Amino acid sequence: MTMKQKENSDMIDKVIEKRLTAVLEAFVTGDAMGMATEFMTRKEIIRKFGGWVTHLIDTKDSKLHKDLPVGSVTDDSEENLFLMEEYEKMGEVTVEATVEGLLRWIRESDALGQKYIGPSASFS
Repeated sequence: MTMKQKENSDMIDKVIEKRLTAVLEAFVTGDAMGMATEFMTRKEIIRKFGGWVTHLIDTKDSKLHKDLPVGSVTDDSEENLFLMEEYEKMGEVTVEATVEGLLRWIRESDALGQKYIGPSASFS
């Protein structure tokens, strides 16, 4: 690899990392904004919050997350971050990496104790 090719490769890696970071930031921001509305229908959201959610909202009206502080992320963000770490460690996206990432998330997040996972999923 020539010096120019190396510079181009490094530049491409930085662009990819920057874009991936932006995608993950958008994902967790959306997760935090939508956390209080999880399991609500569009009609319920509009009725309860007066329209579409455009900012962080109080969790007191949440069906599921009344105990979480405003702006918290859910298991959706946690799982994705664990998966990304596992894919990076393995160097590729595989079924095995997915299984390992999700099992590590279950262990490290106390997903069963937190009731993130119901009895059917935990059995499997």
